[in-house]
Order: sequence, then structure tokens, then C-alpha cells
Amino acid sequence: MSIFGERLLEARKRQRITQGDLAERAGVTRSAIGGYETMGKDASYEVLVKIARALGVTTDYLLGLDDNTGWHKRTGVAEKFYDLELLYDRASDEQKAAMDGLLIEADKLLSILMASPDVVKLGHVRDILADTRRLMGDVNE
Repeated sequence: MSIFGERLLEARKRQRITQGDLAERAGVTRSAIGGYETMGKDASYEVLVKIARALGVTTDYLLGLDDNTGWHKRTGVAEKFYDLELLYDRASDEQKAAMDGLLIEADKLLSILMASPDVVKLGHVRDILADTRRLMGDVNE
């Protein structure tokens, strides 16, 4: 098994998701994920980035270039945004318009929260809010 396969398997198990779940999130087949994990197959750059995003790790971690997974930067809401992204892709135009409106309102609320003196004092809360805003931007793109 390659370092990529080992780290992919470890990250997937840590997230407690199946090969099928990861495949859906990353836009590849389940058999492709299995091939990466057990047969030493390499992913294209595009697929590598999608897998890293879906697992909440860095591409450098998956490739064995860095032992820092990036998990410490995860907020716990990231997975929900990936799920939201999948739902958005399947939604009707009316549903997409409603979701867009909610994201705009949520962004306004997060801006207000991030400016709060109490949040500024609590660096980890500020980081969570900043990550949430960034993820919302990823969904809107």
C-alpha cells in the first residue's frame, strides 16, 4: 500500500465514513477509492484535492509530504457544508434560491458575531466562525 493509500484509509476511518460516502463527496466511484486505498493507484490532482476537501485534510498530508493532517483546523461544521454542497447540486432552482438566501443571512450574522468583543477575546470561537464563513464561500462558488 502506498503512503497515499495508507493516509487516505486512515483519514476516512477517522471521519467514520465508508468508501461509498467518500466517493460521493469527492465525485468519484467507490471502486476508485478502493483502488487508491489498497492497490496503490494514484489520483489525479483534481481528485486528490476533492478527496482532501471531503476528508478535511491537506493534500500534503495525503501525499506524505507533511505529517500535519490539518484536522486541528477543522471546526466540526465542515462536513455539514460538504453535505450541503451535495444537496445544493441536486436541488431544484426554487430550492437553490432558498438556500442562497439562507447563506446570505447566515453570512451577515457571522459578520456581526465575529465583530463582537467577546468573540474577539475567544480566539478559537473566532477561528470557528472564520472557517464557517470560508466554507460558506466554498459552497456559494
